[in-house]
Amino acid sequence: MSEITFALDRLEHDGLATRGELSVGGRLLCLTLEDRFRAAPKVPGETRIPAGLYRLELKPIGTSRFDAQAARIMAKAGGDHLGMVRLMAVPNFSEILIHWGNYHTNSEGCILTGRGKMTGPDGALAVSASQDAYAAVYPVLARAAHAAGPGAWLRIADNDGTGAKKSPLPLARPGGN
Repeated sequence: MSEITFALDRLEHDGLATRGELSVGGRLLCLTLEDRFRAAPKVPGETRIPAGLYRLELKPIGTSRFDAQAARIMAKAGGDHLGMVRLMAVPNFSEILIHWGNYHTNSEGCILTGRGKMTGPDGALAVSASQDAYAAVYPVLARAAHAAGPGAWLRIADNDGTGAKKSPLPLARPGGN
């Protein structure tokens, strides 16, 4: 099976939220929204994950509280839900998913999808048309995670001026691959 690496470039932050772009092969898939940068300590539900390289996998259907809504979003778009896309081996975090949500308060550490830029009710960076973006990007991510098996990756880079110059994770595949 062939490998595929997606790129998430974090481009801006405002102290509450981080906005970026998710792409593959130089093709923009969607905007992203995450929680704030925080060097330390990690605050559950309020801190974005570290930059680095993470393997993607599909969670088995029925193991995520998001499955039912994901199935509705995908059915409305004419697609299938195969399980939530999850990032593996994220230091000090668990159950980091890629899903919909317009505001950093919808994240709890996860990566949210969006089509446009906007400002949230609290003045923080936000994204619009999140469910539409999810319906468009999910099949690409899910197909890669399913077809490539252990060869589907997400590389996250901090290009937002947070000072996170060096990732705590190596930017090479775990195990020397």
